[in-house]
Amino acid sequence: MQSNRISWVDMAKGYGMIAVLIGHLVQNSFLGNFVYSFHLPLFFFLSGYLFHADTDFISFLKKKGKSILLPYFSLGIFIVVFSVLYPCLFEHKYRTLSMFGHMLWQHFLAFLFQYRYGTVWYLAVLLGINLMMYFIVRIPKLWSQGVIVFLLLIFGLYRYLVMHERVLFWNLDATFTTLVFFWVGYVCQKNEVPFKRLLTWKYRGGLVAVFLAINIFCNALSFQMTGRGLELWAMSYGMPVFTYLSAFFGIAMIVVLSSLFELLPIRYIGEYSLIFFVWHQALVYPLLDEIYQQFGHNNPWASWGDFWIILITKILITCVILTILNELIQRTWLRVLIGKPRKKA
Repeated sequence: MQSNRISWVDMAKGYGMIAVLIGHLVQNSFLGNFVYSFHLPLFFFLSGYLFHADTDFISFLKKKGKSILLPYFSLGIFIVVFSVLYPCLFEHKYRTLSMFGHMLWQHFLAFLFQYRYGTVWYLAVLLGINLMMYFIVRIPKLWSQGVIVFLLLIFGLYRYLVMHERVLFWNLDATFTTLVFFWVGYVCQKNEVPFKRLLTWKYRGGLVAVFLAINIFCNALSFQMTGRGLELWAMSYGMPVFTYLSAFFGIAMIVVLSSLFELLPIRYIGEYSLIFFVWHQALVYPLLDEIYQQFGHNNPWASWGDFWIILITKILITCVILTILNELIQRTWLRVLIGKPRKKA
């Protein structure tokens, strides 16, 4: 592991990535609703905690282009091609070359203009947040920054709750509603001393249980009142007061849990979460679905035993496949495709 990395941050990313893997397998279940209540907000929070904007805007733009925009295109183009090849290979669609070319062009346009296209939609939102934050943090007072962030949140929720507007170009709508998680992470970075005291408090183990209970309670209230919870991709915010409270307590639960102990497999997934995040649902899950379907074991709700067998085995197989792919990228010249420098010979 690299010495300049923050252990608890990688652990938190690892837990968050496991939650994402679970959520995309068991949506619309209690477990799925639970992990959806905090998993993406957690990633935005952690990105905010690591955020720095102490350079000129052009340098900042180049840095974010390398770390976010480059992986968006280099990893996302595989999703575009696979999304067209998959129905050709397994659903016998697009039988002619012209049909294939037409669908490939349609997917590429959706990818380019990004209206919630694939798992890379998250990177589009993250880029928008970083650009907004560059200017927001130049406001000298944190409370003034908070007012701006809150107003943008209200605007984003107003579009959803009152105007029922559609997704904006490059998912700008989600940028408004998730900026608050990023900013709170940034505030924790700026108040590093009291934040780190929390992470070293000897009774913090009990906080995990308390935060978990509050997260579940607030999420349940949102579902009871609206029948929906937090699902950023689908522009679902349930009852915002309770969904955001649930998200923040879920974030706190994972952050404190991550400071208790270190598990190397979880930390590895967290350190290299980009590959896991972008390719798991778009590339690996569809192929595993085909394999499980051939053996008649693709229905996780067939029985309680089948539920856990399918869930656990799919997650383990996915992690193995993506670890192999990640090592191939990290150890070769392919590193440049995700904004990493070439390894010295």
